[in-house]
Amino acid sequence: MLVVAPLSACSESAPPVMPDVVGQPLDIGASEIEASGFTDDVEVEGGGVFGVVDESNWTICEQTPSAGDPIAGTPVLTVDRECTSTGSDTADEAEDTASPAATAEESETSEPLPEYAGPDYEIVIVDDNVGPADLSQFWILVEGFDGTDSASRDSIKQVISDVATSAGTAEVLVEVVTDRQIAEAEAISTWEDFVAEHGEDYAINTIPQLEVEGWVASYSGGIDHDAGEASDAPDAYQIAWWPAGQAEIETWRPDVPAGN
Repeated sequence: MLVVAPLSACSESAPPVMPDVVGQPLDIGASEIEASGFTDDVEVEGGGVFGVVDESNWTICEQTPSAGDPIAGTPVLTVDRECTSTGSDTADEAEDTASPAATAEESETSEPLPEYAGPDYEIVIVDDNVGPADLSQFWILVEGFDGTDSASRDSIKQVISDVATSAGTAEVLVEVVTDRQIAEAEAISTWEDFVAEHGEDYAINTIPQLEVEGWVASYSGGIDHDAGEASDAPDAYQIAWWPAGQAEIETWRPDVPAGN
């Protein structure tokens, strides 16, 4: 008797095919790759000082493998705020042959982002998915700023604005301190190590005393603190001055350039 084995028993399914995702926001491109049948994480190259915080704010400029090729390994997506060239070769040629008048008009209407001119600061710790809105939290160390006068507060706002601009969104948490130990004792990723090194008594009794004057500002962007959820209402963006002392709440939102 001749027995014929089912075809599926002796053959492997074909690998998924890479879609064309160049020019798309990172979150959409990653979703299209997943829809093609590749369900693992993709590798992302590029990003700002803090890496990729909000995927929707980053554009895919290059992809490996190319569109239409089988996905044999982990796809690699190179991202930037804006791509110098995207799309087909035809589109590239059209861009290269643009008239001088069009080029001049474009240069007049597009302005580079202003350079940061605020005080020096150090990013001590960055934690992701913090709080009810799952935001990125940045612990920032500054020197010589206590928030007691308008000039000092304006300088701290410059720092917060620069952090938000680098992250590409006003929906972040930014904690400004003048003592590194405050950040290490409070950040969700480091507090256990801090207690192990310095002792529970120091963390419970000494750190709160340092925080009264050393935790200068706490910015939260996009959180309804009463409801404990994400919000885009104007009062969901605020700074708490001296959050560990006699806190003063100021409704304020950093000016993050459009398209950043």
